[in-house]
Amino acid sequence: MATTAALAVVLAMLAGQRWQLPLRTAGSVSHVPQSLVCFLLVCAGACLWAAGKATRPAETFRSPTAAQLWWVLTAGAAVVSITAALSLAADAGAHLQPTVLLARWLVPFVPAVLAGVLARRDGRGARIRAALGTGAVTLPLFAVGWALYASPAGVALATADVVSMVLLAGAAPFALAVAFVAAERR
Repeated sequence: MATTAALAVVLAMLAGQRWQLPLRTAGSVSHVPQSLVCFLLVCAGACLWAAGKATRPAETFRSPTAAQLWWVLTAGAAVVSITAALSLAADAGAHLQPTVLLARWLVPFVPAVLAGVLARRDGRGARIRAALGTGAVTLPLFAVGWALYASPAGVALATADVVSMVLLAGAAPFALAVAFVAAERR
């Protein structure tokens, strides 16, 4: 959890700089600046590395296949998180209110639950570790999206507003997913 929080803070601070934001044309994201793509890919790489170090899937899962599927799931979560961050940045560039908030709520929730399902036969500790590992990717990238939305080139939001959105729409559903995964079923 400390790794996830530290990554979220550092990456959100970097994302809060004056970035050239993507455009939104006819409801879809268009013209994404190369510098922003590179920044998001570096962020995703750092998050994936941290998730792998914190989770240690080869040791967490009894099955090598489950460990490989965890990597696929986590990489997929990174792709979805980058897409969500670009969508928020495009909303900011067009000075629009954020859209599809329920779908954004699902971005940290679904991978955590699926990771827990992957570790269902490996014990409670493995389920929790697998779920928390996905959060090391989804939550920092969630914070990056909201920081881009509130960046100087976007919609001016107070830091408290960004933090509250990350906590309410990102950390809260993630915590629910981890609680669901951690629950003992008989």
